[in-house]
Amino acid sequence: MLECRKKQQQEEEQVEEQNNDAPELTRMEVEMAKQNFQFYQSQKKSPILELYELPMVLSACGYKVSPEMLDKLQEMLQQSKKTKLDFGTLQMVLTQIKRLELADDPTNDGDEYLDAFVALGGENDKSGKVSKEMLINIIKEEFELTIDMVVSPIS
Repeated sequence: MLECRKKQQQEEEQVEEQNNDAPELTRMEVEMAKQNFQFYQSQKKSPILELYELPMVLSACGYKVSPEMLDKLQEMLQQSKKTKLDFGTLQMVLTQIKRLELADDPTNDGDEYLDAFVALGGENDKSGKVSKEMLINIIKEEFELTIDMVVSPIS
């Protein structure tokens, strides 16, 4: 089991190095995907997930994927001869989702603010909300900054 975990970590590090060239995924998106993937791994006690679990993992990562997009993703995975879902395959899928969303974007801007909003829990259609706890956690953990503010309850 320990050898399997070490091998998986090495594969994840190789994929991270390869994906450093792909600017589509933010560090936060990769981290969120990694946390969710590891959660599903721990539930199954297996380093690799089955492809049928992809919609559940994507949902846990905050992506609401339409059946049409899911078909496109499964077709891409078949063309790539992917039969299992490892972390590298998940990153490839997330990158493809962003590419497909940008292709569907009439302005083709790839609004970075919308990307940040979605990464923090909002929706692509600009609905939803971001929790203050998540923002505070990111400021403290990711940026290692301190916060000195008074937060009043929302009425």
